Formats: sequence, structure tokens, C-alpha cells
Amino acid sequence: MKPRQRRGFFILSVTGSGALSCELRLEQRGDISFLIPSNLLPEGSVRVAFSTRGGGVSPPPYESLNLAFHVGDEEANVLENRRVFCSVLGLDPGRLTTAQQVHGNKIAVVGQDLVGRGAFDEETAIPMVDGLITNLTGVPLAVFLADCVPIVLFDPLRRAIGIAHAGWKGTYGGIALNLVESLVKVFQSCPENLLAFVGPSIRSCCYEVDAELFQMFKDRFRDEVSERGRLDLVMLNVRQLERGGIFQKNIHFSRLCTACKVSLFFSHRVERQTGRQAAIVALL
Repeated sequence: MKPRQRRGFFILSVTGSGALSCELRLEQRGDISFLIPSNLLPEGSVRVAFSTRGGGVSPPPYESLNLAFHVGDEEANVLENRRVFCSVLGLDPGRLTTAQQVHGNKIAVVGQDLVGRGAFDEETAIPMVDGLITNLTGVPLAVFLADCVPIVLFDPLRRAIGIAHAGWKGTYGGIALNLVESLVKVFQSCPENLLAFVGPSIRSCCYEVDAELFQMFKDRFRDEVSERGRLDLVMLNVRQLERGGIFQKNIHFSRLCTACKVSLFFSHRVERQTGRQAAIVALL
């Protein structure tokens, strides 16, 4: 898929069938590029962004905007990459709040006591969770990925946000549904008011799995798993969001495959040892 240029910036059209779609605008700020949902451009109360791999300081095999500590990159490189990326988004890197990401399905509520956990090192990230929710202004929530599915939720009425990292284990465990239910329980969100954004990740074209894992998903999700030997984690998470009560018209997802586009994204399946891009959401 080639980007088309319009008035000085790039548009990546990733429109889907029916109401499910997402047009991601590729923003360029100096050497840093990142994707944002175009339908949020007029909305000044939230920032949603999905990073790409270019514009950072990390050397191979993490070149160059690696935003995760746990992959073996030098800590100083990650800190500089985070500083630069948060700066172009107008966010405070010292308030960046992250999860330990253990490929589970648990969600943490970020109050004032947890703000900034994981901002400057891996050890202080919020333990044993793969999702975060908050209603605090100016607190960026982030997950780090290289093929897994980033899920972002925004409640414009209750002023609450959520983010989750969904690998196959998290998807199987229902983390997307847990994210919706956590916003409902903690902040009294109504699912029909939620906006959902599912960012770039590996798609079924590149995600072939063994027979045992495929059968596990087939047994659990039945007709939602149809392509023999391959999983579409994006659509499995989209269906969970729908089951949670989010209107189809409010669910927007990227059709970009991280494994197909390693010039733009990190991909663990393709590269094995590599960096991580980030999905970030923050109330402004």
C-alpha cells in the first residue's frame, strides 16, 4: 500500500468494509514519523499515536526509534528515543506510564500513585498487567509492540482512556473485553460512547501458527477463526470490543501488517531481535 500525499503530509488509507475502518495520518516531525487516527484530528482533548521505527538513535538491530528497555538496547538510547517521541507529541516523558506486559489479560487503574511508573526503566513498570486505564489529564499511557495488537479506548464523555497490549495469549484471554469492562466498572463509561482504535500489528497474511494453537482458538472463537492455520488477532480483538458493547461504527482499526512493512515497523516474527514501537494515549 503506497501512501498518497496531500498538502504536505501523508495519508495512509486503510479503509475497511462496512463501518469498520481507520484512516491513519502519517505525521512527520523532523526525523520522527508516527500515525494518528484522522477522525480524532478535530478532537483536542486526547492524543492517540502509534510510533514507527524511524528517527531515533538506536543502532542495529534496534534501529532506530526503539522505545522499549527490555529488548537489549542501551538504556540511554531508549531514554533519548522516548524523550524525542514524547516531545513531538507534546507529552511529558517523565509522566509516561507503562505496564510490565506479561502476555496476560489484567488491567491496572492508574491513579496519582502510579504516574510515571516505567518511564525511566523497566523495573518500575506496573507489574503483571498488559492494560492500563486512567482519567488523569496529562498522563500518557503506553504499550510497546513488535507484531502484537495495540488497543486504545477513549471515552469523550467521562474523560477516560485505556490501552492494552494483546498478543495471542492476551487475545485468547479476552484482554480487549477486559479493557472495556474496566472502563465501565471504574469510570462508569457507557460502551456505546467509547471510541476504539486498534493499531498496526501482524495480520493473518503473516501469522501462521501451529495446529495445536490454531485449534485452541478455533474451539474458543469458532466462526471467528476461519483461515486454516492462520490467526487474525486484529479482528479477534475487534469482535471482543463489539461483544463489550462498543458500536461497530466507533471501532477503527489499521489494516497495516507490521511483518509486511518492516521498513516502517518493528516485527519480532520477521527480525527476531529487534526494537519495539509504541502506542500512546493521553488526555490533554
